[in-house]
Amino acid sequence: MEKPGELVKWSLLFENSDGAVLMRIEFLVVAIAVIFLLMSFLDMFRRQSRHSSIKYLLLVLDAISDSSFIYTIGLMQSAPFRKELFSVWALILVNLRFNACFISAYGIPDQDNSRLNESGKVMALLGVAFLIGTQNSQFKHPIWALWAMQQARSIYLIYAYHRATRSFLHGRSSPLLTAYMGTLNTICQDANPTTMVGYKYLVSGDQKQRVQLNPPRYEFELQVHKLTEKLLITVEKTWELPRNKRSDIGGGDGSTDVKTQWMKDLCLSFALYRLLRCRFDDLPLPANSITHTRRLVYEIIGKNSGDLTAQQVDQRAERTFRIAKLELAFLNDYFYTRYPILFWRGFPLLCAWHPLLTVALIAWLGRDIHKLYKPKEGETAHVVHGANVDLIITWVFMGIIVLKETWKMATYLLSDWTKVMLLCEYTSQSARCIPQCLWEFLVRILCTPRCTIVHRWHNKIGQYELLQSFGYNPWNIPHYLSLGLFPKDIKGAKVGNPTELPADVKAAVLRSLYSHDLGQNSLESELPAYHRQFEWTFLLPTWCHSILVWHIATSLCEIELSQHYNTSLTLSEVLCAVKTALSCFSSQPFVIKESRIEGALRANYVAANSISRYCAYLLVKEPDLLPDRYLTAEDIFQSTINEASDVLNGCDTLQSIYRTLIREGEPQQDIQDGNINIDGKDPNMVLEKAARLAWSLIHQISDEKVRWKVLAEVWADILVHTAPSWNAAAHKKCLATGGEFVTHIWVILSHCNVQRSKRWRYQESPQDAQEGAEGQGMEEENQASPRQESSVSDGRLVAQEAATMDDASDVPSSGTPKEQYHSAAETCNPIPGQRLTTNNQQFSQNEAAEIQEVGSDWKG
Repeated sequence: MEKPGELVKWSLLFENSDGAVLMRIEFLVVAIAVIFLLMSFLDMFRRQSRHSSIKYLLLVLDAISDSSFIYTIGLMQSAPFRKELFSVWALILVNLRFNACFISAYGIPDQDNSRLNESGKVMALLGVAFLIGTQNSQFKHPIWALWAMQQARSIYLIYAYHRATRSFLHGRSSPLLTAYMGTLNTICQDANPTTMVGYKYLVSGDQKQRVQLNPPRYEFELQVHKLTEKLLITVEKTWELPRNKRSDIGGGDGSTDVKTQWMKDLCLSFALYRLLRCRFDDLPLPANSITHTRRLVYEIIGKNSGDLTAQQVDQRAERTFRIAKLELAFLNDYFYTRYPILFWRGFPLLCAWHPLLTVALIAWLGRDIHKLYKPKEGETAHVVHGANVDLIITWVFMGIIVLKETWKMATYLLSDWTKVMLLCEYTSQSARCIPQCLWEFLVRILCTPRCTIVHRWHNKIGQYELLQSFGYNPWNIPHYLSLGLFPKDIKGAKVGNPTELPADVKAAVLRSLYSHDLGQNSLESELPAYHRQFEWTFLLPTWCHSILVWHIATSLCEIELSQHYNTSLTLSEVLCAVKTALSCFSSQPFVIKESRIEGALRANYVAANSISRYCAYLLVKEPDLLPDRYLTAEDIFQSTINEASDVLNGCDTLQSIYRTLIREGEPQQDIQDGNINIDGKDPNMVLEKAARLAWSLIHQISDEKVRWKVLAEVWADILVHTAPSWNAAAHKKCLATGGEFVTHIWVILSHCNVQRSKRWRYQESPQDAQEGAEGQGMEEENQASPRQESSVSDGRLVAQEAATMDDASDVPSSGTPKEQYHSAAETCNPIPGQRLTTNNQQFSQNEAAEIQEVGSDWKG
């Protein structure tokens, strides 16, 4: 028996003895297998976790594992001795690499990368084949059978990638739908969005129809013949069959309606997912189809149902976001998994047999090893206390393969793709060889919401609280150790633990959705009458300014409310950090425990605080999803953190922060009559404006229930106005880690063709923004003392003549027509990427010359 010191010596000093070579091979085989298993384990939680570090860790492991695998195969081949288990280990490692396919499992849009990765696996199998051929193993027959099946699987996947990219169910779905949705027989004029009668949205079966390209516009045309008409499955058909056979598939118990509705929504989600993909492919849908889809969305969210009770609102919200969640799950699979490749023509019968065959061949190989393998006399082997280490490694690996293949088969069988295809086959009744009772049994058992293993949506929202995090100074050790692979944290950007998405947030967002007019391509900026006294907060330069002002004001209102519940606010920052660390598994995300608040106040308190911190989280971590440009968000956030560090210097408790800011927000002598000057000293004075807003909320709305009702409604309205965006690529990027809640709202608005909000500036696409900037003229309303203000236009820094604000431009604290705010908003109108400056700042001639010189440098 070798001593531990000798084992380390053999592993690190690379001795040339047979024992040292075998030890290195065993170490590498076990290490690579552990890496592959870790990659598979992390991949299961990659789309359920909000931590982007998992993605970067997987990238590191993938780069290490592939190179180490190639080196290990070469080391086995060049070993000075022959060992029959080498070929078994190599084949098992290849099988584990097939399962750890998070990077190689690109969706259809990345078919070139997918083919390259599959081709690399074919070459790896060829290297293993050379190793098998030179080892002359006693159990070469099961090894060659297992190798041939792996090779056939890789070749089939390459073929499947090729066919899926040309399939009208996947790769060419968007061009077909843009033509199909414009035909007259797609939707009847009297279509009913409640029963889906007349809605012939495609679910599946179009890949089995004849499609041809017709001149002169060269659009796809779907030609349905009588013989194949039953194979074309639409939403109307999938909703009609469960209604006719409800007693058969529901089980006859009280859960029949729930199961039936879930199956209907699953097929509806798949059809809407295909329509949503047209947005990612930049293919607009016909106007008449958008009109009918709007009617469908109105029915889902309950916009046409009149006044709803609180229970009805909760039910509508649950169904609305369940459908959006299923759409994004299919979209996630399309971009980042192999599911659309496997289901390129329907249910993947061939791929379903692969795990079973693998388990059978592993059993055959295990039987031969048990019967035939006996180390020969003088053969290099490691024996510890009479146990052969090589055999232990082999049996453990084979057991892992069996477990992983069983898990793979279960995920295929219980995936949403299988359920949709099963419902489509059940609807078409094309497989006459399968008895009807067996179809009903499969549908009743598999097509249920409980029968799910892998979840694509983590059902969490990120949280960030500025007043508790502005003093955070990161060390960025992972960033420097990884040479920039891990992202660098910025000052003050310490996000809290993500929290489960509260039902109160869904209900508040749903109320905001059906209070808006979704019949236009943009959301109107008009506020309800009882919110117009705060309209000045939405006329600040950018979305970031408005959100930070409302976020800080909401935090101050939360601190004020906590004083009524005798919550301790005197803990220092260090003690708060220790308390948070000791209660890291606590379910208390806010200053006040939710259980201490009751009734409507609790619901509004949770909704307002959750959305407030979530919007701040988006500003810090996901600025690409916001109406503002990336540089604008980063610049304004850093300015606000610097301002908080100056204003709140020495404030180490929430109570001291509250007193300092409320004192800052008290009205001065020039606004005692109800006028608040939003132009202030500096447009970067976010804390000052937030303090003024908090003072107004606390003193002008003395009733706590009314105040938090206003906050909940305002925040839900803000989140709805944040969701519309032309930047589909940013939402696609977020899907890799599960997605964001704002993406769910974006999906709902996208089906209504709502692409922007008129409340925010600089939300147009780059092309529209450029055209708008070229045709925009400068408007001068006041002829006061002129000044020069710097701005950026089409990449040039120019000087503008503007008028300073007089006393008439002060914003009243009560409802005022929006035109009175126009000049105030124009004077502090920033440009994306520009550092904000004081509104009343006047540049000298030297400063103006330097600005124009910098602008010419940018242009050049």
